[in-house]
Amino acid sequence: MNELKSRVIGIAWYQPDQWERLLDISEDASDLEDTYEEWQSFTNKKIKQLKKQGFSVQKVTIDTEELLAWCNTYRIPVNSHSRSEFVTKKLRELSRDKK
Repeated sequence: MNELKSRVIGIAWYQPDQWERLLDISEDASDLEDTYEEWQSFTNKKIKQLKKQGFSVQKVTIDTEELLAWCNTYRIPVNSHSRSEFVTKKLRELSRDKK
């Protein structure tokens, strides 16, 4: 099996009705796209690029309130690092659930 294909990259996938809330709670909101549509277009292009490079990509649906609660529990800000960590956590949970 191709080593890249065996590694799954989790990509945060937000819902349109939660985009504004994500911007509200993120300390780095200025680094995010202004609209859900812009973010979705950018993210879909990134997914295609990763797949072309041979990576296995999985969209991980993120609930913004769950993300915020998780960050509050660990007393960390909502930013690119914590969002990435949260996606990794959710991806691991999904993998365990499949076993």
